[in-house]
Amino acid sequence: MCARARRLSILGLKTFAPGVPLKVQGKRPDGSTYEFPVNHTFNDNQINWFKHGSALNAMAEAFKQGKM
Repeated sequence: MCARARRLSILGLKTFAPGVPLKVQGKRPDGSTYEFPVNHTFNDNQINWFKHGSALNAMAEAFKQGKM
């Protein structure tokens, strides 16, 4: 199913939380789309790192805010 997709998108990242499934949406060359749910194993810290682009970026931001 995914091999024919020209584009895959991950839906639900704005509300990304531990234990909450995300969705993958594929778009075929003819423009039609399909979706399926996916589970993840990210915890709160990993989600924070993901949202900042890396653990180092998250730590730098926390340092700037005086949280470290």
